[in-house]
Order: sequence, then structure tokens, then C-alpha cells
Amino acid sequence: MHLCSPYRDEARLLAEGIRAGKGLRAQGAGVDATCIPQLVTSDPALAVSGAHIVLMVAPAFAHDSLLHAVVPHLEPGAYLGVMPARSGFEFAAGHHLTAAGRHDVTIFGFNTLPWACRIASYGQLVEIHGVKDEVALAASPPGPASSLARFFQEALGIRVAILPDFTALTLANMGQVIHPGIMYGLFLHNTGVSYEEDRVPPFYQSVDDQIAAILEAMSREVLDVARALKEITGGRLAGSGIVGVREWLLSSYSGQIEDTSSLARAFATNRAYRGLPVPSIPGPGGQRQPDFQSRYLTEDVPYGLVVVRGLADLYRVPVPVITGVISVTSGWMGREYLLNGRLEGRDVVASRCPQRYGIDDMAALISAVTRQQQLGEVIAHG
Repeated sequence: MHLCSPYRDEARLLAEGIRAGKGLRAQGAGVDATCIPQLVTSDPALAVSGAHIVLMVAPAFAHDSLLHAVVPHLEPGAYLGVMPARSGFEFAAGHHLTAAGRHDVTIFGFNTLPWACRIASYGQLVEIHGVKDEVALAASPPGPASSLARFFQEALGIRVAILPDFTALTLANMGQVIHPGIMYGLFLHNTGVSYEEDRVPPFYQSVDDQIAAILEAMSREVLDVARALKEITGGRLAGSGIVGVREWLLSSYSGQIEDTSSLARAFATNRAYRGLPVPSIPGPGGQRQPDFQSRYLTEDVPYGLVVVRGLADLYRVPVPVITGVISVTSGWMGREYLLNGRLEGRDVVASRCPQRYGIDDMAALISAVTRQQQLGEVIAHG
């Protein structure tokens, strides 16, 4: 295995930590595994040399720069994946592959990380708080999805379900519902709250009935978009695998949730979520205040909800709750995605909504998704 981190001096720090700890260890929630990479480097070209499977595990904001660095050096017929994909990865990857003339590459992605985890010691130890029972994978072209799912199911030790296409993966991205939805519910009327250093509240376990209702309303709107896409395309896109937030939570963490009587209680009693606090930063007077630049917003809005809103616009599906969450949380971040209620804000160009890539009607969307499939099928049979 080759491990690449092209940012600042992370590769050096990783290599030093791995040497000091005699391997990179993941521990907790029934997991105890150690890995010693063959190579740790900051050079993407060196990292992907000879690799048939390349997996990017990075925040969505880093995907464009990684794709730009990695795509020209991929081996012929390589598999290029991302974990988690978040929403709209298919559009970004398609853009970079087309620009490089790399029509021989299969892309794949996971809807979520298999673990709730945090770094305990850089390059040495990762603490795992919980393990999901299942993650979902999509591929384009879709043919290799089964073999990829089998490979990663063995490698990760958990079930890997197969989604029919990347549009389904985008709409199955539950992080875009849960993270901005909880932040919106917690701070809509109280952005100026502060906490004592040792009293920052739990994030997921702060979900009450009111916040749960917001999450369920957002989830219903995502399902509305999925149903519209399936109907308009005759089942060619988003055909299966997209569920509501409560069903996702109970299936992902079955056996780890003590009370399933309501969505709020399921969040509150999920053992995998214990110890994960509200994202916060130092504030005045030695206290802490909410971090509105955390990935719960900066990732899950432009690479999540904004993509869903863009797809909804193509299908003319109303998503008022999602639109409200985008409007409020983008203001907290100092960004603008909506202008006069339309996806015309100045920061749309830094999102992954389909309109950013010139996909502004249903025909263009179908072409963008199926074009990669058709090219892949030609290569596979040629």
C-alpha cells in the first residue's frame, strides 16, 4: 500500500509517526488493526505509479486539487475512488478525466466513511468510536461495481451495498442531511452561544424532537428528488438504495442504538456517537463558541445540499426546507449560493452542483451520467 498526503509537511509527519509507533494503528469498537505502508510520500505521481486501485480519503474541498494531481498519472484501466464521495463527485471527476482524455478510468465512490473516528496521535493511532454495519458504493461505468464491492467488503470487514449509479450515491449522502441539519437546529436562534472549555455539548446526542423533525423534513425532500429522477428517466438513474434518515441510522448502527422509539432517541442513545462534541473554536474570555467553518457546513453544504438543490431545480422539485438550511448556514460561513432564491450566488462556482458544469437540464444530466458509462462499456468490450 502507498500512502500519499500532498499537503504541507503531512507526509513527513505521517512517516515519522509510523516509524515511531511501528505502524499506523486503528483501535476501538472491536477493531484493532495495524498497517505499515510500503511508501509514504507527498508526490501523487509517485504514489499512484503501478497502482490499479487509487482511493482518495479526503475532504470534498480537496477533491479537485487531488484529481488534477492524480489523473494524469493513473495506470491504464485504473480504478479511481473516493471515500466519502459526498455529492456531485461524478461531475468533478468527469470534468478532470475528460480534460485529460482518460476515458479508460473507472470511478467509484462510497456514500460515507465506515467509521466514526478521530485521530488520537498523528501517524500512530486512530480511535474508532463506532463502526457502521454497511456502506454503499457506486461505480461509473457500473459494471465493475460488484467486484469492487467484494474487494472492499473483505478489506474493510463490513457489508458493502451497491448503488445503481452515482446520482443515487449523491442522493444517498446522509451527511448532507444530518450535519447541516443539526447545526441549523442547534444555532438558528442562538449563534452567539458560548461554552465553558470542558462543557461543550455533544453534537449528535443534542438532537431533540424539534431537530429530528428538521432532519426528517430534509430527508423527505431528498427522497422527493430521487423519486422525480427515477420517474423522469424511466428508472435509468437513482433507481434504488436511497432511504430516509431514520431508516439509514437504524440500519447503519443496528445493535449500537439503545432506544429506537424515535429519531431523536436513536441519535441520543447511539453508542457510536458518544464523545463527539459540537464543533467549536476558542472564543472570548477563555470560552468556546460554535465553529461555523467546520466541515459539517463547509463540506456538507457546497458538496451536499447545494448539489441536491441543483438537481431539484433540474426536476422542478420544491425543496423549501433544504433551501432554508442552505440560506441560513451559508450566511454563517460568509458564503453565497442563493441569490433571490436561485442558485446564482457568487460561490456556486466553488460548489459541485450540476449547473457549475454546464448541466442545466435533464437531457444534459442524463448525458453527463450515461456518457461515462457508454465510454467505459466501449473500452471494456473493445
